[in-house]
Amino acid sequence: MKKFLGMLLLLILCQGAYSEEKSDWEYSFIKALNHEERKEWSSAIQELEKSRALQKDNPLILKELGYCYAKQGDFEKARDCYERVLQLEPEDSNAKKNLKILLETKN
Repeated sequence: MKKFLGMLLLLILCQGAYSEEKSDWEYSFIKALNHEERKEWSSAIQELEKSRALQKDNPLILKELGYCYAKQGDFEKARDCYERVLQLEPEDSNAKKNLKILLETKN
């Protein structure tokens, strides 16, 4: 019984750590969206990079980061973000569309 309670406590603690991590990346992500609305691309990128540090392969973060890099004129980093999204989710229509637009704009 003690072993079961110990495992249950460990599980609860781990779940709490995950939810804290999730709220941290979400907080930075929401701040980034606010910066985007004001066309503050550098600030948005800083917040998105904070989110990405906690959720490295989150397609939502990567797509927003790609968008902000493109708006700032850093097309290589934007392309890298969209290509990573497509590695993670090959059928993501938004990433496909944005990458196509990016490549057409760049040429």
